[in-house]
Amino acid sequence: MNCLMLSYKGSPATGKFTLRMGFAISLAATLTGCSVGPKYQRPTVKLHPFHNALSIEGRTTALPAAPLDQW
Repeated sequence: MNCLMLSYKGSPATGKFTLRMGFAISLAATLTGCSVGPKYQRPTVKLHPFHNALSIEGRTTALPAAPLDQW
């Protein structure tokens, strides 16, 4: 059971360096993901109509709409 317990036994300077490097790498990865470049063009997207559009248009309600004055 003692094998599963991990402890960090380094100097405080090593711990600070590890935290700073982790922060720097995380910050660099985050900022890199935000850049798209100066020649970015938004792609054109052609959406297909819904597969059930005809059945939705043909629906009728059996009950009248509820009055909205009493919520």
